[in-house]
Amino acid sequence: MGSPVFTGPTFDAPIVDTKTGRLTRPWFLALQSLWNPDPEVTVSGASPFAFTVNQPGALLVSGGTVSSITFKRTTTTALGITSGFIPCSTGDVITVTYSAAPTMVFFPR
Repeated sequence: MGSPVFTGPTFDAPIVDTKTGRLTRPWFLALQSLWNPDPEVTVSGASPFAFTVNQPGALLVSGGTVSSITFKRTTTTALGITSGFIPCSTGDVITVTYSAAPTMVFFPR
């Protein structure tokens, strides 16, 4: 999905280059990513479809005939919904079980 994940500057990274007075590259990239997120991506697969998140964002599930959506970070949790936006972080697994395929779109942060 899109470009490689940018993790941001480290805690000790200077914000401004003292010689040039400009933002340092790590901070420039971090701030730029706030205004220029990766484009949304349509995802699909056979039921039950397990989507492993590779960058922070939200998965939108709409339409189709969905019987369950589960969310796994450290344990698996049934969300009790069959559609909607699901905020997620890198490594989370969203599993959608359906009899008629829904539209699933991932929106990176």
